[in-house]
Amino acid sequence: MPTFSTADPDAGDSFAYEIVPAPESTGIAMFTIQGDTLRTAGPLNYEAGPSYSLTIRATDRGGLSTTSVFTVVATNVTEAPLSI
Repeated sequence: MPTFSTADPDAGDSFAYEIVPAPESTGIAMFTIQGDTLRTAGPLNYEAGPSYSLTIRATDRGGLSTTSVFTVVATNVTEAPLSI
């Protein structure tokens, strides 16, 4: 899963990242952020949702923030048949 980074004119500033509910966001419950890394709550199922749109907010120590929209794409894999 991806790791976030943010550019800031204040050298050495650190950031907190969070998923923000937004109209374009889908599948928010499927994801969490730990530190600066996006994690899934479980395996992604291509058939249930081939892609997810997430709005991520980065906030620096001074309280200034920026948001960006990211798309996470699930890979369609061949699954073994349950029965023949």
